[in-house]
Amino acid sequence: MAVMDEFREEREAVKHGPLKKRIAWFLDYNKWKILAIALAAVCVGTFIYQQVTKKETVLYVAMVNFSADPAAEEEVQGKFESAYLKNPKKEKIVLDSDIHIALNVESVKDGLTYRPEDEEKLGALSISRGLDLMITGEDVFKKYATQGYFIPLTEVYGEDLSGLPGGLSKDDLLTIDGEAAAIPVDSAALLEKYYYYTGVKGQKLYLGFVYGGAHPEYAKEFADFLFD
Repeated sequence: MAVMDEFREEREAVKHGPLKKRIAWFLDYNKWKILAIALAAVCVGTFIYQQVTKKETVLYVAMVNFSADPAAEEEVQGKFESAYLKNPKKEKIVLDSDIHIALNVESVKDGLTYRPEDEEKLGALSISRGLDLMITGEDVFKKYATQGYFIPLTEVYGEDLSGLPGGLSKDDLLTIDGEAAAIPVDSAALLEKYYYYTGVKGQKLYLGFVYGGAHPEYAKEFADFLFD
């Protein structure tokens, strides 16, 4: 009871005191409430900002067994986004060179990192329609081709396979089971400048269009972009 009386007396004194003292008393008495409200406001503001500025991934390229400087890869990504995306402020692409797959012990001996979780990652991306393109060496490409990962190039470029990137002809393509399956990219200017293939030495490099890719128009443009 004495505590309540003391509180009332203090409040009355402050009530009739100078403005500066009233403000100080209010802040001291309500500091925890004010802090809670401020934290809640920051959390809400951060969430709203993230939703407003969040970009949709419109192209996902798996660069299997490649290495690239992060700054260089970001530069490549920025060039494609500014040149090809309809709305760069709302859309983005992902160039994922952090995927390493070794097919056998010999390739591991050659220095290639083997990470089983990366195979699971590719499978999950494909199932969720989150993977549009894969670029890798011939050995890894053929492994995934036999698993039905890639669509025939005739479904991308038509039966006559016209408009292939880099001035390539249908005779240059990798054929699997009688179907044109992949585009050779050994001579692609962008790969030569920014990427280093870490897979088994002597492998030819190929690009394939993944079944179920959600953004075929951007995937096709990226194939052209590689040779620019």
